[in-house]
Amino acid sequence: MATAVTFAATATAQNASDSKSFANRLLLGFNVGTGTPSKHITPVNIAAQVGYRFIPNMYAFVTVEGGSSLYHKDDVKTWGSTNGLGGGLGYTFYRDGALNLSAEASAMGTVGSPDFKQTTFDVRCVMQYHMGSLSLGFRHSSSNTTGVPDYNGMYATIGWRL
Repeated sequence: MATAVTFAATATAQNASDSKSFANRLLLGFNVGTGTPSKHITPVNIAAQVGYRFIPNMYAFVTVEGGSSLYHKDDVKTWGSTNGLGGGLGYTFYRDGALNLSAEASAMGTVGSPDFKQTTFDVRCVMQYHMGSLSLGFRHSSSNTTGVPDYNGMYATIGWRL
């Protein structure tokens, strides 16, 4: 019985020390990214994220992304606009002072009437040092535009996060 009370008191004290205000749990980010060429497509995007850390190591976020994709086939190069709105989950698995390492997964769909309509899925590892961030992962974009193939490739971003 005394062990259970000690355990409960320790857990409550730890939760109280981990509690933060809403503003401290809020996550903000901005990045630019590009992917490896795949099936004649090379994506280049700008994205903004707003998230909330609901437990110390796990967070949910909303992403707004816009950009262009270079589609080149048969000596013809075309730039097409694309955009998206989506969200995802992240988990911070390592913290050491100003260094954070996280894993993220997200899904995004097209908004409006861009040249390339697509549904995008990302899985990535994010390294954040102070306010700078760098990510590397895999992106799959399922094309909803006739004549444009699906995209599968490595995807990297650089940006800042708070």
